[in-house]
Parts: sequence; C-alpha cells; structure tokens
Amino acid sequence: MMSLTNDQWNDICDAIQQNECVLLLGPNAATYNGEPLSQLLAKRMARSLQREYGVEPTDCPAKLFELVKMYQSKCGDRTNALEKIGRMFRSFYEEFVPMDIPIYRLLAELPLRYIINTSPDDLAAQALAQKDRVPHFFFYHFFKPEHNSTANAKAVDLDQVIDIDRPLLYNLTGHYSQPDSLVLTDDDRLQFVEKVLQTDKGGLPPNLAFYYTNKPRFRMRKTYLFVGFDFNEWHLRLLMHLLRRSQEHLPQTFTLQNADDLHSEIRFFYDNSFNMVFAGNQSESFLAELGGRLKKNTNSKKDNAHALQLLLLYHEADTPLLEELEKHLASLRGGGWIETWHEGKISSGNDHDQTIAQHLQTADIIVPLVTANFMDSDSLYEQDLQIALQRHENGQAKLVPILMTPYNLYDTVFEDLNTLLPKPRGKAVSEKPDREAALADIAKEIRTIIDRIKNPIKIILS
Repeated sequence: MMSLTNDQWNDICDAIQQNECVLLLGPNAATYNGEPLSQLLAKRMARSLQREYGVEPTDCPAKLFELVKMYQSKCGDRTNALEKIGRMFRSFYEEFVPMDIPIYRLLAELPLRYIINTSPDDLAAQALAQKDRVPHFFFYHFFKPEHNSTANAKAVDLDQVIDIDRPLLYNLTGHYSQPDSLVLTDDDRLQFVEKVLQTDKGGLPPNLAFYYTNKPRFRMRKTYLFVGFDFNEWHLRLLMHLLRRSQEHLPQTFTLQNADDLHSEIRFFYDNSFNMVFAGNQSESFLAELGGRLKKNTNSKKDNAHALQLLLLYHEADTPLLEELEKHLASLRGGGWIETWHEGKISSGNDHDQTIAQHLQTADIIVPLVTANFMDSDSLYEQDLQIALQRHENGQAKLVPILMTPYNLYDTVFEDLNTLLPKPRGKAVSEKPDREAALADIAKEIRTIIDRIKNPIKIILS
C-alpha cells in the first residue's frame, strides 16, 4: 500500500489531467532486474578502471560520480577522457531495450506532458516513441550556452503542440552524444547548480523552463512527482530551491522515497521548507497504481459528463463554412462533450427570433463564425452578439469567435478577446496554408475550453 490518502491521489490525477504535473526521473528510477542502471554503469566503469589502469577492485569507489572522477584523473587529458566516457555510456545504454525497463514501460502508458530526466540517455524517449508518443526531446548543456540558445529558439510556441502524443522530455544533465554536456562528478554538480540558479548567466533556457515551472498568465502552480532520487544528496536541496523560486506559492511535491531514510536534519529541512509528501520507495507499484487510478478517473468523468450546449452563430451566406467546421466538431459531439445547435435546425412553424434568443440564454459556449457577412448583419453583430458578449463578461458562457475569412477586427468587440480563434491570432482560417489542420486545431482549442469550464482554474491567494 502507498502512504497516500485518496485526496492526495486525486490531487496527482487532477494535476495530470489538467496538464500541470511534471515527472522528474532520478538516477535510480531506471532499473534492470531490480538493479538501477546507474549502479550497473558504475560496475562497468569500475571494470574499465581495473582493466585499463590496473586499479585494484578494493580501491574503486562505489558511486558513479566518484568513479568518473578517478577515470578522468587516470586518463590525464579531460577531453580524451570525456570522449572515452561518451563511447562507454553509448555502448552501455544501447544494450538495453526500453520496454525491458519497468519505469519506462509504465511511463509510456501515463498521459504525462512534462518530463525531466536526469539520466544521460534517451531510453525514455525511445519508450515513449514505441507507444506512438514521439516526444519533443531536448537536453541541457551547461558548458555551451549556444546549445541551450538553439534549443530555446525551437521551444517558441511549443505549448501549441505539446500534448499526450507529443510530450516534452528534457534531459537536465546532458546526453552522451555530447560527452562535454554531461554532469558527471561532484565538481560538475556544483558548477551545474551554480549556472542553473543564475538564470541570467546560463540558466535553463527560459522558453523551455516556462513549461516546467509556473505559468504567470494563468497563476497556476505545478505539481512535481520525483521518482528515483535520494533526497539526502546536497544538490537536491538547491534544485528544490530553484523550483520554489520559479513559483509564487510552494509547489506541491510527491517524492517516492521513505521519509525514514532521510537524515533527521534533512527531513526537518524538507518538512519546514517545502510542501513535500514522501510516498514510499516502490516506484513501479506507485506508477502502476497511478495509471489505474487515472483510467478509473477518466472513465468516471466520461460516465458522469454532461454535454455542454454549443451555439453556432453564422450568416446564412456562410453556410458552407458552418458545415466545414461542424465536421471537425464531430468527435466532440460523438464523445458526449458538446451538443451543437444553430438556426439551421429551427423547425418550420417555430418562432425564429424567439428560438435563437432562448439558445443565446442557455448556451455554455457561443461560437460566432466571423466573416464580412457576419459583421455586416445588424441582427447578428448588433443584437445576438451583444447578448453573447454580456453573458461572456458575466461568466455565464464562453464566447469563442472564429475568424473564418479575413476581416479587420480593429475597434470591434473581438479585438481584445483572448478566446478569439484560430491561434496564434492574425490570420483567418481561409488564409492558413493548411485549412483542414487549422480547423482541427480549432476543435482542439474548443476541447481545452470545455475542460476549463468543467474544471475551473483555482486561484491560490497568498
């Protein structure tokens, strides 16, 4: 049994389902036949020291970072040593099949969007890809700021493409393909922490760090899940300081380690400085149960979900545009998330204006299809839209206009609406190079809006 309450389990599940959970994989997370890969790699390096430099087995340190330091010392030339270490690491990790590593097999099944890895390999990325979840994969290079600048440039507007199928995976301590990026020794750890904490001098790339820390626009806070770490190690206190500094409130943190395994003064430090829950050390059992709870939670929500009422406002001349959009909303209708209505569904004999007025007052989401025809219509722009805007401003409905064809929105009610689609704003659907892709993205945005309506963002006051 895990030492978590049902409320704590629900907190983790909710954070994952609201895209606000970051999983951090420590050096002891990945195991093979019950032994951490980091320990198996340490044994490999110890044998190399014995074979290449005649080091006695009894003189070999137990920990990997100590063995690396000895290897560099014996080799003499740091550059040569790093090249040899890189080849050794590559050879070692290429021996393993990702799905043979329990933690990666479980990870590939979890709907996580944000993952930080502290191992120097890409086995986690391979495991995700084998489940058709090809990640956006980056790694940090604390010796080469230009490497991080390049990664940072690629991370612009990444929030538009990060999803369950394309999670963001970041190797925090380098990758063996560039051995000089690796954080290998205690001296490296010290330099690494110094640079990461100095955000203006080589810290984490800000565009990438944005996704793993607080989002100021929405005043959210992340939930962090640590797997495979030993919080007795000194550098983790500095890492937690970095995470706390990036948010306005203490992040909620779950750590798969027994609290009794901590030194008493270190436990006192975490108990008094951070919002940490120590949830036992059975990582694989924990993630397996988490996966089961997520599935149960998702099924329960689907069973209890009620469809939101989505009203489409459009000009009769734009009926082909309406039909085109409705095709892309079909999955939301089929999934029970929305019921769509528009004036084309008014039965003969019903009062046209009264029927529209009723739907304007009861709709949860109101979607005007903005075109020159729409803007030129007094009944749409001056009457129906004003009612919709009032309900939007009162928090009674979401007004989600879609710019279907080009129109200058300056000095219109749409100009400052954050819900204006498509995103990023600027071009109408008809101006997009891939019209079908633009409409599919709009359907995704509406699905996100549905989630926000059903699970309102909670503002945490200090």
